[in-house]
Amino acid sequence: MRQEYKPNKNAYIFSRLIFQVLVLLLLFVGVYIFLKVITPEYFSLLYIIGAIVFLVVFLYYYHLVAHRKLIFYFEGTKIIQKGGTIFSDYETELNIKNITHLRLRLPFIEYKLFRTGHVDIESAGSASSEIHLCSMLEYKDIHSLVLEMMKTNGFNIGGGTLATLERPNKLGVFFETFKSLIGSLLAVFYIVSSIMYDDDGNRIEVIYDLVIAYVIPFAILLVLVFSFFHIFKFLDLQRRVYKIYTNVITYKEGFLSKNYSILPFENLTDSSVTQTLVDKIFGLYDVKLSCQGAGQEILFKNIKNGQAMSDKLDELISAEVSEEIEREEVVQTKKAQQERAINYDTEFKSEYKMDYFRTVKFPMLLVLGAVLFFILSLLIIKFVASTFVLVLFSSLNVVTGIIGLVSIPITVYGYIQYISTKYIVTDKSIQYKYDFLEKRDKEYNADKVTGIIIKRNFIDEWFGTISINFWSIGSSTSLSFRNVKREDVDIQNILAKFGIRREEALHAIHPSFSFREYIKKSIVTFSFFAFLVISFGLIFFFIAPLITFGLILAITFVVFVSFVYNKEYFKRTKLIFYKNYVYCQKGWLFKNYVYVKMNDIKDIETVRYPFSSEGKIKFNISGDRIQIDPNHKKGNMVSNNFYIDFVENIKSMDEWVDYILYKRPRKEELNDYNSEIKNLSEVFYTSKPSLLNTMIPLLFVLIPVNLLFLFIFIINSSSFIFVVAVFVIFNLVNAMVILPVYLPIKMTTFYMDRYRVISKSGVIYKKQVSIIFDRVDFIRNTQGLINKLFKNGNIIVNTVGSTKPELTIYHIPDYKEFYSKLKEEYEKP
Repeated sequence: MRQEYKPNKNAYIFSRLIFQVLVLLLLFVGVYIFLKVITPEYFSLLYIIGAIVFLVVFLYYYHLVAHRKLIFYFEGTKIIQKGGTIFSDYETELNIKNITHLRLRLPFIEYKLFRTGHVDIESAGSASSEIHLCSMLEYKDIHSLVLEMMKTNGFNIGGGTLATLERPNKLGVFFETFKSLIGSLLAVFYIVSSIMYDDDGNRIEVIYDLVIAYVIPFAILLVLVFSFFHIFKFLDLQRRVYKIYTNVITYKEGFLSKNYSILPFENLTDSSVTQTLVDKIFGLYDVKLSCQGAGQEILFKNIKNGQAMSDKLDELISAEVSEEIEREEVVQTKKAQQERAINYDTEFKSEYKMDYFRTVKFPMLLVLGAVLFFILSLLIIKFVASTFVLVLFSSLNVVTGIIGLVSIPITVYGYIQYISTKYIVTDKSIQYKYDFLEKRDKEYNADKVTGIIIKRNFIDEWFGTISINFWSIGSSTSLSFRNVKREDVDIQNILAKFGIRREEALHAIHPSFSFREYIKKSIVTFSFFAFLVISFGLIFFFIAPLITFGLILAITFVVFVSFVYNKEYFKRTKLIFYKNYVYCQKGWLFKNYVYVKMNDIKDIETVRYPFSSEGKIKFNISGDRIQIDPNHKKGNMVSNNFYIDFVENIKSMDEWVDYILYKRPRKEELNDYNSEIKNLSEVFYTSKPSLLNTMIPLLFVLIPVNLLFLFIFIINSSSFIFVVAVFVIFNLVNAMVILPVYLPIKMTTFYMDRYRVISKSGVIYKKQVSIIFDRVDFIRNTQGLINKLFKNGNIIVNTVGSTKPELTIYHIPDYKEFYSKLKEEYEKP
């Protein structure tokens, strides 16, 4: 039975408008002071009042339209939110099974005036699927309804016993709350003083009186506002109480506004503990809970018994995982072979440390080697009186000196890591523990690990060590066992811990690498450098032929070395499909061995090289991670993935891999591929993006610019030939601007066959992304201002554990029909 709810109109508009009006008033007070100081003769208060009135009226109308469009539907397994603004529309769908956090909020002023509350429902994966029921009169009924729907959909909500109770430490809350206030005060003091005094500390008389009269009162007002805000925040946080039951976590907080939250264990993946140096002094911990979907962490800060709390949470999450597996096995007996149970090893346990020689002695040897080489070079220079020897060994000393200096902090850091780090394999999880000046504990539950990557480079070969990285569906960073001794690690038992065991290989893919395909893969890059080499070669050949010839030889040598390295690299690369997992081996000097369960592959992406039948196939894995750039700064969130290049017959390989992921056949059943794939790959719906959304705004800019410049050239030139030449050049420039925008859209197609949704695109490199229907977690449709103008829309496709969409079907005229058919297909049992 479908139930429908809308926010209370007055509460909805007031709760948004009041804050925005206050911000506007503060902003315009600042503008008023600025104009009064800078241009008092041109200043009029009426302008400020008129602007405020106009913006308030516009904001009121904006929220009125948003309220009219906003509506919530509750069905058996999902909640649907439809809404929009003056310029856009959207529809969001949340699957009940993905709920990670249910929160009831009672904002103080709104609740006192309108008796309304907010119900926030957070979801595993993308924040775009979260539902916020705001300003609801029926907030109690809605909260109870969501709890009932969660129970109906398999959540263990009621009947648990209290396991532990925790509160944030008041001293920790004080430091946490007021450190930003102190920073704000220092910033205000610095800005005001820099305005009033010059670089030599002398008072600027012209500005000083104006600052005292206008700026300081405004700054004091800001400080008071921030102070009140932080005081209320402190009073809110110090009242927070965490109750951990055997089946859920609850916490409540609030001084004036009240929050009541419930976190079920079903979609929690693991917990971690961090403790900074300051935390250690006061005996405090921060406990972080991860949910399915990277970036969906829940942080419990300033906990006195944080380590015990984390251990209890890990114990309860592991218990929930065992019960969930048992429930799945019952379902599998009913569905016979439709579901595939994963056999996790719970017997094997072990503990590892970093290898001392690899972590500490290797960089130490580099330091000693640099010192010995310096002493040896001094002796050689002393006994061999030669300018060439002097220059040679002086240069080498600079290089070895830099290596030695860099190796000193690496040695110290390595020793700290060695004495402070432990890696533990328990019955149902893996753990990383670090304790030096700060403490970091991290744990992944075995069933939430989506990928295992064994790394071994040429230095590891010397010392007999390996490193193992683990991807998790609930963490934005990987957990790594670094520099552990290979002979101490039972690889097969570690893989079995995550349900990966020895099986018969179904099929193997080996790259077909050749120089011709190597050129085709990077044809754009090679063409660009070839153009530069030929151009500069022709220009400088007659000026400096030897230098030109040497440069060409150097470039040829680099290309040759790159080709030889890649030849050896791809000779050792292979991809093997097993019944329940995929294995990928890559590398020569730096080797990676990747193991991923079939169930954790959420989509595949293929790219065909120009003028070739070969290409790259990429597997996107459940869970995302933050990409770290070379400067160790956090970058964008990217999907866990691995890929293999130079795959033959790439055009048909995408379909073949999807068939294996979908059917999960035994080896003898692969013979039925040709007959079965004809029915499965039958396309039943196709759509293409509209060119209008992109081309019309582009032409709207280009046409006036073209007309303006042509007009200027025509009236300033008497030569007809010159005008024609300018016209031709303008068209060439326009083509260079328009074609890179036009062709990619023109070459894009979205379609559905009997078991997947597919996107094809690309002009030079042909790209295809395919998602099997049973990997789709939820979909959304949106329509922005440009979409509304040209009567088309977008569909966003998400898979389990993804913070970003796997596929965006954009600007299609029939987006409602496409959405309905896609929804119907992926919701089929």
